[in-house]
Amino acid sequence: MNPNILLHNQIINQWGKSWNVFGLAKSVI
Repeated sequence: MNPNILLHNQIINQWGKSWNVFGLAKSVI
């Protein structure tokens, strides 16, 4: 397994969580 791919996946996961929170906040406001 390429460590770079693993790191990239972690960054994508963080972005996904951020966007989910952003989407929830937007739907509430």
